[in-house]
Amino acid sequence: MGVTSLSVIYASIILSSMFLTPILIKNLGCKWTIVAGMGCYVTYSIGNLFPGWYTLIPTSVILGMGGSPLWSAKCTLLTISGNLQAPKENKAAAHVINKYFGIFFLIFQSSSVLGNLMSSLIFGSDTDIRVGMLAMNIVAVFLDNIDRDQAQEFRGNREPFWSTFLATFTLLKDKRLVILIPLSMYSGFEQSFLSGEYTKNYVTSAVINFACILALLFWRPHPDQLPVFFVFPALWGMADAVWQAQTNSLYGVLFPREKEAAFANCCMWESLGFMIAFAYSTFICLDTKIYILLGVLILSMVTCLWAEYQEHKNPTLPVEEGVYDIDYKKDTDQYTDYSKNINCIIAQTSL
Repeated sequence: MGVTSLSVIYASIILSSMFLTPILIKNLGCKWTIVAGMGCYVTYSIGNLFPGWYTLIPTSVILGMGGSPLWSAKCTLLTISGNLQAPKENKAAAHVINKYFGIFFLIFQSSSVLGNLMSSLIFGSDTDIRVGMLAMNIVAVFLDNIDRDQAQEFRGNREPFWSTFLATFTLLKDKRLVILIPLSMYSGFEQSFLSGEYTKNYVTSAVINFACILALLFWRPHPDQLPVFFVFPALWGMADAVWQAQTNSLYGVLFPREKEAAFANCCMWESLGFMIAFAYSTFICLDTKIYILLGVLILSMVTCLWAEYQEHKNPTLPVEEGVYDIDYKKDTDQYTDYSKNINCIIAQTSL
């Protein structure tokens, strides 16, 4: 039942990323999309109070449908905040966005430790739901509705439904996004490996899982190495923190005008990585899984370096940093370089 529930969740996240996420964020704005997504998580928690096929499967679908909009809205909100704050600090937008994502994932990953500890020692299941409702209310009351005007403008413009409905697929025309697909999928592969294969194949033998994938191929476990077990998951966690923060930040920097569709793509491909890893988990041996993980990692490193090189060669302007030619197109090869537009910007400012 648990594996089926996970499969339904990730399948629903993929479907939600394909069609639902851009529409929700553009119509509701980041704040209320986050609140709605949190409500989906609370619904899933309620379903777990009465575990059964008739409760877990429907609530898994609800969680998946709300998961992608929530995470995409969170990433969009951080990107907008970074772009707005950068001029005030006289810093590049990319640096501020990186910092914001780093702070977010610091808090987010800390909640996995503190939250689980408090949940197991203090709270009961019903209390967990009340905490979820409290979190929703805090976000609804205190989170700044930073893109309210953009959402109102979008609703007023009445843009064609299909252009927003298919925005996730439309952005795949941008070769920069295609280059980032392996990076997003690797995030799903490595997280599923740590949460599944690590505990199943190494913890039960009371041994260490070396964070380096190559070491896993050649290292032979020994029961006396149990104390070292706590060191290498920490190293893996440090690497995962970099992957999570930098991957999301890279999407925000490269696609400042298509943030909703870009983060929906990120969520979709990451969830696909999770699904594939969980799907073959019971059918192939551990060594083969490590080789697959290593191959995806190498491919991700190559494509990530290529994306970074292209961005260094032709930087993408933040939304507030300049203007574009009237014939601006979304394809990365047709971006107008800031240095070519600076004279036009100065002339417009003078007028």
